[in-house]
Amino acid sequence: MVFVLLIPAGCAAAGTTGPLTGPSPEVSTMDATSIPALPGPATTSGGSTAPPAATGHRTAPPAATEPVAVENFDGGQLDAGRWKVYDAAATNGVSRWSPDMVRVTGGELQITGVGRDPTGAGNVSGGLCWCRGGGAQTYGRWQVRARFERGIGYGQAILLWPTSERWPEDGEIDIVETPTAAKQTADGTVHWGSSARPEEDSGRIAGDFTAWHTYTVDWRPGSVKLSVDDRVLYDSSRGARPATIPSTPMSLALQQEPGPFGTNWVPAPTSATPARVIMHIDWIKLYR
Repeated sequence: MVFVLLIPAGCAAAGTTGPLTGPSPEVSTMDATSIPALPGPATTSGGSTAPPAATGHRTAPPAATEPVAVENFDGGQLDAGRWKVYDAAATNGVSRWSPDMVRVTGGELQITGVGRDPTGAGNVSGGLCWCRGGGAQTYGRWQVRARFERGIGYGQAILLWPTSERWPEDGEIDIVETPTAAKQTADGTVHWGSSARPEEDSGRIAGDFTAWHTYTVDWRPGSVKLSVDDRVLYDSSRGARPATIPSTPMSLALQQEPGPFGTNWVPAPTSATPARVIMHIDWIKLYR
């Protein structure tokens, strides 16, 4: 199955459009028995739920080689020297990315999605990229501490997007995506190829992704490894077919995709969708 994604230009240059991520149709073919589980309760409810206890929130990032940059979101606003907030049509073409949906509060970044229109029209969410102030680099390690609220019609994505805006020629690395309502599965994907024939390789694990987890990508020449805490989500060296590893500069993007988007990807919102669905980011660390 081939999914063709049309990508407007202007993310790397001054403009309003942010990175976009396409669906991962291949992961839907995986046998559920092959999906390893993360600890923690899970629920199949697509409606609202009280936020989980903040266990793990504000924990210190894991010890490792010194990062070249850290973002703790301890101030009251985003650093405009680092971050560019989306202000444009959303990926589905009918909803919208709005700067009003992105805020720093309580020591974390929050991206909020609002709207229950099943067509996506009038629904609003947010996204942003660390594509300024040295945020783009070729190879390295990114770590993001995050949790995702339940709600059908809004899918969270943490990814690396090429500064060239050439998709999929220069690739895309989806560190984690949680498109389903209950946030019980997490997908990780490497995209590559040509606009005429986009390709991908992907992995999936199960768990409670409404709880805090640390999402990591280790991107090196010839390899990509994605993990959730100490669990491997995807490893290019283990795939049934090797991915073409991206090799040009990329920057980190955080976005909450409003649905409907893609075939069997982010579904349309329904009357069960909460009044607000929030993507929470605690901290980010960037390494060479």
